[in-house]
Amino acid sequence: MTGVLDRIGLEERHLACGFHEPLDPESLAEVRAHPERRSPLHNNCSGKHAGMLALAVAEGWPVEGYEQPGHPVQQLALRSVAEICGVPAEEIATGTDDCGVVVFGLPLAAMARGYARLGSAMATGDARERALHQIRGAMTTYPVATGGVGRFSTHLMEATRGRLLAKGGAEGLECIAIPARGLGLALKVRDGAMRPLAPASIALLDHLGELSPAESERLADSRRPVLRNHAGREVGCLEADLQVLSPA
Repeated sequence: MTGVLDRIGLEERHLACGFHEPLDPESLAEVRAHPERRSPLHNNCSGKHAGMLALAVAEGWPVEGYEQPGHPVQQLALRSVAEICGVPAEEIATGTDDCGVVVFGLPLAAMARGYARLGSAMATGDARERALHQIRGAMTTYPVATGGVGRFSTHLMEATRGRLLAKGGAEGLECIAIPARGLGLALKVRDGAMRPLAPASIALLDHLGELSPAESERLADSRRPVLRNHAGREVGCLEADLQVLSPA
């Protein structure tokens, strides 16, 4: 992240995301051993914030308050989300995310539509399609940067060699794109828990016939996550029971 900030002439103090302890065990151990290294760079949204700062600099907008709803960066983000997901901007609920920027509330169908467009964007399309195509390529080429070590979205993209695109969100959300079919999927756990997402996502992909035997083998641990107690003993597992409802 420092590389991005260096290129735009800004510093970590410009990041509005704040610090939180890393999710990666190795990084967490390092920060706890060296608390003086804590900074907004240790935030899983610091890359997003750096990108927003880069946009502000590129457009000649002020960098101060880039995270606020009225800032041009956030206004552009709202318009872009509305257009890509097919929802009028005035119908999108907004709030403040845990990392400090604007967060958008959308129906699951709209999220899936947005991922379908992300997945099907062509390099030969208009400016937006070309941008979406480039974003998809970056995500599937660098899946660890998209999710993180141990995160299901990263594991899914690695297991399918980038054939599928995935990104997890807070409060039990997972969005997946199937570029070959121009299809987008959005899964939401009602109580916000994260642990059902992997088996539920794999069950849905199985139902759609989207996983090869080799890919299924690579995803075996996520398909049926083992639960262990504090003594390390296996005490259960998580399994998805997919029920497909017929249209009314």
